[in-house]
Parts: sequence; C-alpha cells; structure tokens
Amino acid sequence: MATAVEKLEAVLGPRQERLAPVDACSHCFTAEDLRALNGPVDEVPEGLFCSALHWGSTMDADVALWRKLTPRILRMLAEQGLHIDESWMARKFGEARWREWPEAERDAVSEFCEAWFATVLTASDSPAAVEVLPFIAVVYGELTHWLERWAATPGARSDQQLAPLAEWWLPDLLAGDLDISFSGDLPDISAELSAWLVAQAPGRLSEGDLEPIDAYRLSQLPLPADQRYRDAPAFDSPLVSAGLAWIPCRVSDYLCGIRTRTATAPWRCSGSRRERCCRVASRASRLGRSDTARTVHPIRLRWLGIERDDSAHGEV
Repeated sequence: MATAVEKLEAVLGPRQERLAPVDACSHCFTAEDLRALNGPVDEVPEGLFCSALHWGSTMDADVALWRKLTPRILRMLAEQGLHIDESWMARKFGEARWREWPEAERDAVSEFCEAWFATVLTASDSPAAVEVLPFIAVVYGELTHWLERWAATPGARSDQQLAPLAEWWLPDLLAGDLDISFSGDLPDISAELSAWLVAQAPGRLSEGDLEPIDAYRLSQLPLPADQRYRDAPAFDSPLVSAGLAWIPCRVSDYLCGIRTRTATAPWRCSGSRRERCCRVASRASRLGRSDTARTVHPIRLRWLGIERDDSAHGEV
C-alpha cells in the first residue's frame, strides 16, 4: 500500500506548475481559497479541500485540478478521513475521464485500487470490503475483477468480509436490484454478486458468523423468487433490541416476508418503496441510533412512501 501511495505522489504529485489559475464560483470560493487551491495540495485546509471535490456544482470541470488533487483524495479515502460518499467520489473520477489520462497516471490509480483492496482483504485495521467496493467497482466500471481477486485471497480476514457484505446487501440481492453506485453509474450487479455469494459463502462462513436472520436470507438466495420464505421461522427482530420496533412499515414486510416476534406498527408502505424503509431500518439498527431514528420528519416519511396513522400510534 505504501508503495502505491508513493507512486501516486511521484506521478500525480505537485502539479501547480502545469495548472492555469483555478477558476471557481466567486460566491462559493474567495480569492484566498483560490490561492490555496493553486498551492501545494497538502497545505489546502481540509474544509476547503472537501469543498473543492464538489466542483461539478461550484467549480468548473477542471480535469487538471482533479488530477492534482488525486493523491490526497485516494490517500484520505483509504484512511477513512475524507467523509464523502465513496460512490460519489467514484462518479467524480468518471467525470474527470481518468481512463483518458496519461498512461503513467492511469497505472498509478489502478495500482492504488489493487493495493487498497488487497489490504482490505488481509489487514484487520482496514475498512470492510463492502465499504470499498462502491468506489473501486464504480471507478473500474465492473465488479467481476474484484470478486475474482476476493475469491483468490485466502485467510480468515478475507473470509470474514463476507458477513458484513451479507448484512448490508442481502435485502437488495433478494429484491434483485442492487445499485452500489451514486446514481446508476454501474450496471445492476445483483445477479453476478448473488451467484458469487452463493458459491463462496458455504466454504468461507461458519455457523455463527451471520446473524440468524441474515443466515436465513442467505439460504433463500439460491431459490427462485416464488419459492422463497415458504419455511420462514420466527426471529426476534434486530430492531427490538435497538429500540426501533416502531420503525416505519410492518416489520414483517421489511424482513421480506420473514415473521418476527414484534408487534405490527400502524405504518403502511406503498409498493417498491418498502425497500427504502428496509435500508433505513437496517442501517439505523446497525448504528443503534434509536433517538436519531425517532425524529424522522413526516415529509421524509412521505418520500419513503409511508402513511403515518397517529390516531392508532401516538407520538413518535
């Protein structure tokens, strides 16, 4: 990983001598901001640096500037210090047409992505693969290469990475619609990833690696959609222990037909928007942020396709 970072710095390093003055919206960036952006990248204040990454709306599509910022962007992504959605950053690399950059620069970006994923699969202090794939798969425009790398990497750390992937993405895989890009930048990967997960999980996951509900979901993945959930057991809902039994939508619907020992709340979800509730409930339960989740604004509930019946439920 260190070698890949060094190559990025050497190839894409300080480029100010090859840049015209940075042009930007004077409402969003001051003259002092522009002077800082024209200077050494590592001296740009973090807040200003993050603002500059959103140049699609406030700054001209300056590909030369993006190339100058690339080493710090990738380094901060790997260090989990950027705090910007990985798939959004991947889209920005696409808009900067990184595949048209000089060969040495393309190679440096590719080698960094390879080294980053290898580290994720082997180092215990690295982020989960499910957090990194939305960047590297979208940047490359395909998932196959990374699944092949994962399958070819043995070891406990590599095996354990399947559990968070199942936890985060199984509901979408069962729905047959998984988009890990920011906005449709990557073709639907549900069929490819489902087949890979079904093939890899038996030899790499042991009993107890998955929560019971995720283990059951995984067992349903190889079945045709019309044959799933016929033998669904009852599970204690993961939302109960997190204080989220109230979560918008019938919990039995959220769990894709799996019965739970949770009282049905008076919320009704319309059509496929139930999947959005699923993601809200799943992410909130993982974070255990019941206080935050209880403050969902009614307008946001309507966006989710949920009708709230206060007469039956009282205040949230």
